[in-house]
Amino acid sequence: MGAVSFQKVDYSGILKKNYDKLAGKYNFQEDNGFYCFTHSETNLAFYLNQIKEIKEDNAKILVVKSDLGAAILHAAYLYPQFEFYGLNNTVSCATISTHLEGVHIEHYFDLENNPFKSIKFDFIVLDSTVIQKDEFEKYMTVLKDMMNDDGKMLIRAKNQSFYMNWYPILKGETDSEFNQNVVYCKNVNDMLSKLDLNVKTWIFYYVDLPSEIKEEIEAIQKVVGVQNHITVENVGYIIYK
Repeated sequence: MGAVSFQKVDYSGILKKNYDKLAGKYNFQEDNGFYCFTHSETNLAFYLNQIKEIKEDNAKILVVKSDLGAAILHAAYLYPQFEFYGLNNTVSCATISTHLEGVHIEHYFDLENNPFKSIKFDFIVLDSTVIQKDEFEKYMTVLKDMMNDDGKMLIRAKNQSFYMNWYPILKGETDSEFNQNVVYCKNVNDMLSKLDLNVKTWIFYYVDLPSEIKEEIEAIQKVVGVQNHITVENVGYIIYK
């Protein structure tokens, strides 16, 4: 990053420039997964607050698909008493992340034969917003078998009403952002029933409102009440067997 002060320049712009240099130097294929990996240092891991609820020392934590760059390293630094594992099926991400110190990260082609399949985990994190709906049952079935009997899993899914109703309209779009092959909350609810899994609690992830529509959204929020969560982009499910 050099010695440039982030207080004086555009942080995202610097990251994008360095991403382009890195991708060009090592001939990485352009893909969203690698871009997210190189930019993960801009975000705290979305599961960070849930990790502090784990009571067992030496607990094994598995993160699947998301936040496998600086975010998981940050989590491992904050909680050195836990063992952190990660599974990534993006080759360009795995090229770097498998060499990270302090965490165990592996690449997989087939989740059903992943390198950690024989390990039982105390806490598993699955970001279903980055997988396809037709893959969801396979992920859930495999990861359920990898949970300890008293383990927990955090699943993040998209709030369907957020994408189908007010947000696309206020952005000036005529079509909703509903996608038939995206995992939404209803799909999670259906899968939990099918696999006999239980919900301990829910976590709401609110959208970072663009400045040009923030005033309108806040006005709507006053009318409908904050309890309706119209700014909830994603929902996290803490589940157990």
